[in-house]
Amino acid sequence: MTTESSAAERTGNAAEAPASIWRSRLSPAAWARYLYELCVLVPAARLLPRRLALALADASGYLQASLPNAGATAARCEVRAATGLAGIALWRATAARLAGPRRDIVLLRRMRALREHPRAWPLREVGGERVHALAAAGRPFVIAAGHFYYAADLVIPVVLFPGVGGRGVKAAIPERRLDPEVLHERLLNHSLLGLRARLTGAAHERLVPEVGRGSVVQAVERVLSQPGGATRILIDAVWTKAGYDRPFAGMASRRFALGAARIARRAQCPVVFELAVFEPDGGVRVEWGPYVDPPAPDDEAADVRVMDQLIDHLETCVARFPVQYLHPMGCDRRWAATAARWEPR
Repeated sequence: MTTESSAAERTGNAAEAPASIWRSRLSPAAWARYLYELCVLVPAARLLPRRLALALADASGYLQASLPNAGATAARCEVRAATGLAGIALWRATAARLAGPRRDIVLLRRMRALREHPRAWPLREVGGERVHALAAAGRPFVIAAGHFYYAADLVIPVVLFPGVGGRGVKAAIPERRLDPEVLHERLLNHSLLGLRARLTGAAHERLVPEVGRGSVVQAVERVLSQPGGATRILIDAVWTKAGYDRPFAGMASRRFALGAARIARRAQCPVVFELAVFEPDGGVRVEWGPYVDPPAPDDEAADVRVMDQLIDHLETCVARFPVQYLHPMGCDRRWAATAARWEPR
């Protein structure tokens, strides 16, 4: 269905990638965290038992959450806004959020070393009847998703739909330079590169259209015009080009691209939201929906309405699983559990 994911998918323009909550650009602490990933977590994933390797990833989150630094302050504010936690519970959740990207690297590297496989994880799927029917009938569809753990998300192309052809959309891998943020992105990209083919035994992976290189929309539309064509688009990519602005999660305003809605409208195929997250027992929970049928081909105004439906649902997923969400959440707004919505603070 989709090919490999990419760390650079987080942005519409890789050169303008934002600093993550757990890194401070070009600081000694950022270098220490990158070197910890490269020199400790990568070999640990390959050599140590799963539980011990993940414990090393978690330890880095607890250490960072315990020390005064901008990343921990931002993560604490975001977790508090999403959960309302305080005290020790807030500290633990903050540490888990900070450790999240490193847990992801451990799991991806274990899969690269063939030390574990998504097929061995317990899988719970909710609301997938329609998407499976579409795939079985050879009808095209667009999957919309957010930036949660890449490792959990591999169950979609590796376990659920390994035989369905298609393409994803990603940004270019950043060029190597002495910047710990860029080097982290490259480490994550190379952890993902070709991983789907390795796990499924495919001879190769289809190339993925890259943002800014040729017409991404036309390339994806060609896929959707074929029987069984499907694509997956991360709708919360940080976007600095033409798009539209709206509140999102804890942020008072954030810009979004309209690509997922535009592609579905022009291809006249449904778009379905997908969420894949880890559960406490190590299994993966996959939730499908809402399903949004395409508006008329010439109804360009409908693109914003379609995106709002998808992003409104993504906001609730961020509130439910803030620790596993890899993008900044912001803390200008807070999650009101009773009303089940984000509200101004």
